[in-house]
Amino acid sequence: MALSAAQGKGRKPAGLLRLVALAAALCAVLPSAATSQDVERSAYHAAESAHNAALSARDLANDLVADALDEAIEARQSGDQARYERALAIYQDLGRQLEQSNRDLATAAGRLDQARRSYLLSVLDELGELFEELPQAPDARARDLIGRRIDVLTNEADQLERPIEIDDDPFPEINIEPGDTRDEIRAKADLLDGQVARYGLVLDDIDAQIELLEQRERHARMVRDFGADLSRFGDLRVLVGRLDANSDNAEDLIGGEELSQRLEELQQSREFVIERRNIAMARAEEFRRRIGGEETA
Repeated sequence: MALSAAQGKGRKPAGLLRLVALAAALCAVLPSAATSQDVERSAYHAAESAHNAALSARDLANDLVADALDEAIEARQSGDQARYERALAIYQDLGRQLEQSNRDLATAAGRLDQARRSYLLSVLDELGELFEELPQAPDARARDLIGRRIDVLTNEADQLERPIEIDDDPFPEINIEPGDTRDEIRAKADLLDGQVARYGLVLDDIDAQIELLEQRERHARMVRDFGADLSRFGDLRVLVGRLDANSDNAEDLIGGEELSQRLEELQQSREFVIERRNIAMARAEEFRRRIGGEETA
């Protein structure tokens, strides 16, 4: 749709400069804000690697503590006091290592969340600007340039999403058994505390993904509205591969329905994780009440 003379005079030079920058960016296969986004991307990947390493170390420490607790229980049941004392000492040492691993993981998770948010904000902020500039594009070529950049940024946002793995029954064996000593019950309470911490990290991840999807839903509505405007004015030259102005369901073509479904699934997962976290928390508190209120054989 051609611009009127008045519209042409009213157009800000910044808009034209941005289109030129977009063209240069596409030719170079790099974003126009390459320096800042590359730094944020590198920081995110570095934080992700550090978090994965901390997670593996914590999982190993948790397994070792669980094995040490089993050994202590077996030693006590065998009646071998010397073996029991050795096993208990090993458990206590590994328990301290697990506490440190949990602290290290929490620190790494916080840094990863900060890096992810910074990276996401830069991507989503630019996407928002592009969607706002889309209706102001002077012709189909300009819209094509903007559309291709939107595709690049949308793919980057997709890469930041990852499946959230939730264990359906993360603590089936952590129960007080007849004959458990105070130290053994305390050890089981510590293991439940570890489960609570794990669920806290999962909730942080779910909340971050919900925030991302809600912003992308807003972008989907902006594209849908733009498609409706094009249809109304009879301009069928639209975003390449993203939107068909002839479609009565443009939002579906850009993932609107899929985004809504994923948001619903994340909300359900969030409720499940909160329920499991509360169960683990309540069990840990009950275990400590038991050893605080009575002697155990």
